[in-house]
Amino acid sequence: MTSREAAHAHIAEALELPEWYGKNLDALADCLWEVPGDICVILMDRDAMVKSLGLYGRKIISVFERNAERPGGCGFVICGEEKENEEN
Repeated sequence: MTSREAAHAHIAEALELPEWYGKNLDALADCLWEVPGDICVILMDRDAMVKSLGLYGRKIISVFERNAERPGGCGFVICGEEKENEEN
């Protein structure tokens, strides 16, 4: 996920999102409502994603975390820890 476009393309393909998926954060949140709750999304390298996408990467993570917290939401697991003060 080296750009916003690449991130949304990867997410859309991996989750088999509908054609109408708008490839933005609001559309992602909307589409996740339709992803079955028995699916678990695994983010393999949080550090690399945040390094490539910065704040936008953090926002993508937040969308998945909020979805996972709702009843019937898909699971979400993060591998790779973000280093504190990396951007400070």
